[in-house]
Amino acid sequence: MSIDVESAIQQFLRNAKALQSKSQLTAEDVLQWMAAFYRNERIEGAEVDADGDMLLLQWGIQCPPMATEPIDIRNTTEVEIRFEDFETRYIDFTRQIFAAVSDDAEFDDSAIQLSLTLIYGPASGDEPSSNIWISEPDQLVEKISEFRQEPFVEQLLGTVATRLEATVQRCG
Repeated sequence: MSIDVESAIQQFLRNAKALQSKSQLTAEDVLQWMAAFYRNERIEGAEVDADGDMLLLQWGIQCPPMATEPIDIRNTTEVEIRFEDFETRYIDFTRQIFAAVSDDAEFDDSAIQLSLTLIYGPASGDEPSSNIWISEPDQLVEKISEFRQEPFVEQLLGTVATRLEATVQRCG
């Protein structure tokens, strides 16, 4: 199915809100939803062959944002986002979309990221941080298998997250 970017963003925000309302949310739950969203929803103008629609799986430690509900920060400069004062363990699923609306569209001005970040409490400081890019839906099975085999991810995949942060933002 093919949808426009704004419809994809609205679908993402609705589903992120539903995911946030789950009391026993795990990275496996979010991975299943994000993989299906990436596999089944093609974005108009986002050329898969030109890295216009990719999925990023990442993990490690960070000082995450603290938002009570999904937030779209693409077109505002006045949103004040608070961040945790300490590093936490996280697993993140980000769909990066570059749907060029014209031939001279700039990546930094047009590309967006739809991110779902699961937070797992304070980090010890020695956790590994890394990522895996999926550049086309045909890579989902192989790359998700690789992701699941990462020791850090394997340890947390079925663990109930402390919370889920959901953001829509520009890449640039």
